Amino acid sequence: MLTEAAPAKVNLFLRVIGRRADGYHELDSLAVFAGVADELRAEAAEALSLTLAGPFGAALEAEPDNLVLRAARALAAAAGREARVRLTLEKNLPVASGIGGGSADAAAILREEVRDLAALGCTYVQVDAPELALMVDDAVREQFRARGIDPERMLAEGVEIIDSVARDAPPGVRFGLHLCRGNRDGHWMAAGGYERISRAVFQRTRGFDTLFLEYDDERSGGFEPLRAVPEDRTVVLGLVSTKRPALEDTDELLARIDAAARFFARDQLALSPQCGFSSTIGGNPLTVEQEEAKLALVADVARRAWPS
Repeated sequence: MLTEAAPAKVNLFLRVIGRRADGYHELDSLAVFAGVADELRAEAAEALSLTLAGPFGAALEAEPDNLVLRAARALAAAAGREARVRLTLEKNLPVASGIGGGSADAAAILREEVRDLAALGCTYVQVDAPELALMVDDAVREQFRARGIDPERMLAEGVEIIDSVARDAPPGVRFGLHLCRGNRDGHWMAAGGYERISRAVFQRTRGFDTLFLEYDDERSGGFEPLRAVPEDRTVVLGLVSTKRPALEDTDELLARIDAAARFFARDQLALSPQCGFSSTIGGNPLTVEQEEAKLALVADVARRAWPS
């Protein structure tokens, strides 16, 4: 049986640094994890299930959309495995109390999965975080505000939770963080440059070695935000679209790599498609042959851009 604590988060301070040109405010905060925590236990079973216990367990329901079950199903799908685990959540933290209990529970699932993968010999884990990349878009931010969700708090807490997964991982496991703005049936969900999130995401995800950044068209903005990436990281430029069948121009891709290198060390840059060819079961409007051509293009351009 695996046991993972999901501690309460306490904000020690929240400081408004100043108003930006777009009318929003830069925030700085410091948070610590308290000694009280929810506890998540996992053991092998024939099917996925969740039992709720503890003093605040009655306030939740083990329905299919429960955050813990959703996280477990998503991880199983990403690993290509069937979710056969019996989960028990001992809910010691009040529900909806603003101390991060629900999010910490989901992060506990991720940390257990990473330990399980490491025990099987896995040395590289990639985390997809489109929810962070969506925060570049003002319209998306307003949608969250309309539902009573503070986008800045969502971004700050999301970064801390994701980074805890990498920060607390077993030795020898490297992590990549993939940021895209949606990838379903050739469509996207958000538009905007990384300026809005570069400090929060690039600088505070300290447990991640590699950043995979979507840069396939004008929706992604310029390369200037790469200045905020710490010097010890690798940045993979997602310049080749997985949403459109048209093949990108080799010279244009090489020129864009040159442009990115003005803001981040060239020998720490790399090239890839901007996302997966089939993020959902429906996939994107490309044939297998077109996908193969895109991958061959990535390999050819990479050899030319980094000949050594």
